[in-house]
Amino acid sequence: ETEEQLKAHAVLILKSTKASISPSRVVLQKGQTGRLAAIIYVFDKKAANGEPAFATDEKGVDFVTQAGKTKLKVSFDFTKMKDRQGLDL
Repeated sequence: ETEEQLKAHAVLILKSTKASISPSRVVLQKGQTGRLAAIIYVFDKKAANGEPAFATDEKGVDFVTQAGKTKLKVSFDFTKMKDRQGLDL
C-alpha cells in the first residue's frame, strides 16, 4: 500500500468523546536491505484552529489502522504517559 492509502485507513479515536483524528502523514521506513521495516504514523499535536489535539483531561486514545489484510487496534492510556512536564507525546 502507498503512504496515502495507509493514511486513509488510520485513525486515533478519543476515549472520552469518540472523536476521530487522522494522521497528518505516514512514512514508510525501509531497512538496510530495502525492505519495509516500519510504518510511522504522524499525528499533529494541535488542531487546525491552534487548539491542542487532546484536551488536558483526555484519558487516552485507540489507534486503529489496516495495512493490507492486517488490522491493528492499540489503546494508549494517557494517565501512564505523563511526566513532571505533563503529557509526554
